[in-house]
Amino acid sequence: MTAGGRAMRQRMMSMEKLSDDELSNIFIRLPARQLVQMRCVSKPWNVFLSTESSYLTKSHLNHSLRNKHNEIVLAFTVRNKGGPEVWPYNLSGTPFTNLSDLVKVPADKIPLMRLSSKGGHVIGSVNGLLCFYIGPPDFVKGIYIWNPSLSLIMPLYVLCDPKWAHSYNYRFYFGFGFDPKTDDYKVVKLVRDHGKLMWLPVEVYSMKKRSWEFIVDSFPSDVDKGFDMCVDDHDGHLHWLCKMVDNNDIQTIVAFDLGVESPSFRQISLPDSVASNCDTDNLQHTKLCMLHGKLCVVSYTIYDHGEGKLQVWVMNEYGVAESWVKSHVLSNLKGEHTIPIGFTLNSKFLFHDNIKGVLASYDQETATVTHLGSYRLLHCLGEVVQYVDSLVWYAGPSHEEWVKVAQQYYFETMGLKF
Repeated sequence: MTAGGRAMRQRMMSMEKLSDDELSNIFIRLPARQLVQMRCVSKPWNVFLSTESSYLTKSHLNHSLRNKHNEIVLAFTVRNKGGPEVWPYNLSGTPFTNLSDLVKVPADKIPLMRLSSKGGHVIGSVNGLLCFYIGPPDFVKGIYIWNPSLSLIMPLYVLCDPKWAHSYNYRFYFGFGFDPKTDDYKVVKLVRDHGKLMWLPVEVYSMKKRSWEFIVDSFPSDVDKGFDMCVDDHDGHLHWLCKMVDNNDIQTIVAFDLGVESPSFRQISLPDSVASNCDTDNLQHTKLCMLHGKLCVVSYTIYDHGEGKLQVWVMNEYGVAESWVKSHVLSNLKGEHTIPIGFTLNSKFLFHDNIKGVLASYDQETATVTHLGSYRLLHCLGEVVQYVDSLVWYAGPSHEEWVKVAQQYYFETMGLKF
């Protein structure tokens, strides 16, 4: 054995003498991908990293969320040729020698190339898990949950009524969030029949249960369309920014609570100046997001004298419309050329600069704008989500299990016995 090998063996033996608490304190500071690889180091470590996975996963996640020194976001772009791309951006200024290697799309397991021709959309991101769908909104081909830290991906086959395949009247809307009461991650599927102007029964997928289930409550009938979706990963709430049926000039928020025994929808009114700011040109300038753990909305408002400003409204008491407060105005940004994305864990405001065609961040404390990277995004920017190094994962059903469920679903919708 070489001198280097003997030194490594001595270090390993020393670490194996550490208590579980001491090991955990070390492990939570290591990258998720490295921890998975370390299960092969020794049998004791494999046992520890396996049996203590629930505790270690939560501790590691909490450490990642608190570690704001190396803040990274992922920008998804869709191009006409070559399929979509994922661009990691470092917001902290700390150099990453292998930033491009941090996120590797498992091309052999995910049909991302179909996004360029079939369409697709990032539904949401929470605790290091990303959820997106493949296909156009009127005929979704599949939903995927991806942990980029672990390079793991899971397909969720969309169960559809057979008649939907031959009609463009049906449109899908989704939500993705975390249920803190059951420690579960869930996907909400909404289907709108635009021919009959009605919402169909709502389904929720549970990563823990590995199955879709219908819920009793239905999406509000007086709401026409769902546009922007925002996740509150602390309290298990999902939010959709929508238009009203009777008056498409009025916006409202539809909220859904994942953490109750009988999940239900409710509407939350927006500030008056935001609710009526609903013409086509301004829709892309209104964004639901979270700021300091509170629901907020960023909106480009044009005043009577023709001048427009980006305003940030914060809901101080959740669910109470009267608690909306105009937190501040982003006066240093040209609102008509700023597409809001949201706030990072460090409360930096992310936006797409339409003039320069790049992703940018705005620091409210210093009132400075930083243009990120040299990638020119033009109009192909899809979604931007926060990257969180995470061990969170639940194995999904096998292909054979999905086939059985799909067959049963098909027979039931056709009124046949399975």
